[in-house]
Amino acid sequence: MLRMWHYQAERGGEPPDLPLAFATIRFCGLNQKRTDSRRKKREEAVLYLNDFSDVWLDPTLEDDEEALMLQQNVQRLAPKLREVVLMKVWGGLTFQEIATALAISPNTCASRYRYALEQLAISLASIKEDRHELA
Repeated sequence: MLRMWHYQAERGGEPPDLPLAFATIRFCGLNQKRTDSRRKKREEAVLYLNDFSDVWLDPTLEDDEEALMLQQNVQRLAPKLREVVLMKVWGGLTFQEIATALAISPNTCASRYRYALEQLAISLASIKEDRHELA
C-alpha cells in the first residue's frame, strides 16, 4: 500500500485508480510468494546437504577416521566459510546472530554456510570414493 501511495504522491497526491491499487497488491503478493518459495528451496538444499550424521561432534568418536577427515576438511575451508560453519555448528548461533557478529548480512551467512557444506560434501564424497576403489 505504501508503494502505491508514494507512487501517487509523485503524481500530485490524488487517490490511486482502483485498477492500479489491485495491480499493486497483486504484484506484491506474487513477489512475496516467489521470495518465500525461493527461500524454502535454499533451506531444503541446506538441510539435504546437512543430512549426514554429525560424528565429528561426538567426543567418543574422536579417533574415528571419518571424523578426522571431516575436521581436516573443515580446516581447509576458506576462512570466511570456516568461521560461519564453526559459529553455526559448534556455537549453535542463528544466521542473524552470526551476521551481527561478523557485520555481514544474514543472507551472506546462509550462502557461506551452504557453500561450505557443498564443499565438504564434495570433498568427503571423493575421499570415500577413492577409499572404496582401493578396497
